[in-house]
Amino acid sequence: MNSRTTSPAPRQKRRPVLSLVLSLLIVLAGVTQLLATVHTYAVNVSDLNTLRAQEASLQAKKEDIENDIKRWNDKAYIVSQARERLGFVFPGETSVMVLNSQAATGDSDSKSGSSSSASSSSGSGTSSTDSSGEKLPWYEELQYSFQQADKQKNVSGEKFQNGSS
Repeated sequence: MNSRTTSPAPRQKRRPVLSLVLSLLIVLAGVTQLLATVHTYAVNVSDLNTLRAQEASLQAKKEDIENDIKRWNDKAYIVSQARERLGFVFPGETSVMVLNSQAATGDSDSKSGSSSSASSSSGSGTSSTDSSGEKLPWYEELQYSFQQADKQKNVSGEKFQNGSS
């Protein structure tokens, strides 16, 4: 009977170790699940903040576009844009082109380029220049590009004739 009394003692010692290992595995699984949940939450919060920032920028862009639409519904704005961009004048008005704005104003730096319209506002809105270095309005730039294209020569040095080389 002596062997029976010594036999249950090692089983009792192994049970606390086994239960400790099992409880540590359960806690480890719970912590892993908790960390995965916290990570997903953090990613979702980051995405939400990014979307809110995008929404704010899109809202500002929408307001700018709505303001542009309101501006273009105003007849006075349309008239000012036609005068500024296209060089339009009302009947009876005389359009004056200042060729050398430095000589006319005395300023050493002209903000509008070398040609401006005195009847409305200065600046043509284009960056192209002709051979003399003067900035051209868009319609003169178009005409100038056609003239330059007509003067172009093909690879062999002959001028183009009627669109054939």
